[in-house]
Amino acid sequence: MLVDDLETAVARGTFFPVIPVCASTGLGLAELLELLSGAFPSPVELDPPATMSLYGTTVEVNGCAADGPLLGEIVRTSVDPYLGRLSIVRIFSGTLVPETAVHVSGHGGESRGHPDHDTDERVGQIFSPLGTTLRPIERAVAGDICAIARLGSAETGDTVSARTAPLLIEPWEMPEPLLPVAVHAATRADEDALAKALSRLTAGDPTVRVERHGRDRPARAVVPRRGPRRRGARPACARPAPTSTRCRFGWRCARRSPARHAGTGGW
Repeated sequence: MLVDDLETAVARGTFFPVIPVCASTGLGLAELLELLSGAFPSPVELDPPATMSLYGTTVEVNGCAADGPLLGEIVRTSVDPYLGRLSIVRIFSGTLVPETAVHVSGHGGESRGHPDHDTDERVGQIFSPLGTTLRPIERAVAGDICAIARLGSAETGDTVSARTAPLLIEPWEMPEPLLPVAVHAATRADEDALAKALSRLTAGDPTVRVERHGRDRPARAVVPRRGPRRRGARPACARPAPTSTRCRFGWRCARRSPARHAGTGGW
């Protein structure tokens, strides 16, 4: 009875169990796997998210079925050094096979610097992610999580559907970003690399907003932050002298320090 109640609460989103696990020793791993397999609801027990057509009309997707209309959502976007942009897709309905044309839709993020986009893309190889290993698979059916490489316009939160029957999942509710960070290329030769890196950053995190204020002002990336602002924290400004650093994307950029005195300028 307790397991049934736990599964019902998790399925309704009213209870979120927390299991401590030690990755280095494996302590708690068996209990976590037992909880996932025995107490969490399977995909067929959950209804697909609210779905609409590109024209705004409601579309009913009946359950998690492999023979239903293709409906998936990109839940994560990363950059692989060999495969390029890698999209992790959760399949809610239908079947996805390699060498298939799909429709990628992203709406609702224009106010955060993510313009609405609708493009047709061709799916190449499909992978099943296992840690850092990508295992090629022949198909991904409803309930699966798969990885697709080289979807040029895909971002986290986008909808993947059939090209002949495009659909759109209701956009996520995102927190308002509160922490601005100003960056600019250290040299003109790095400007293109900086633009590409910021594009990859926003594709992977829909809560990040990039604001550009002309060539004489640095780009500003606004990232989310929860809780009240800590004492001494200040927004980034354009006046103080920058310091050149190399970031995790490999390009050199200059990050400006916060203004220390009133009247030094800012955003």
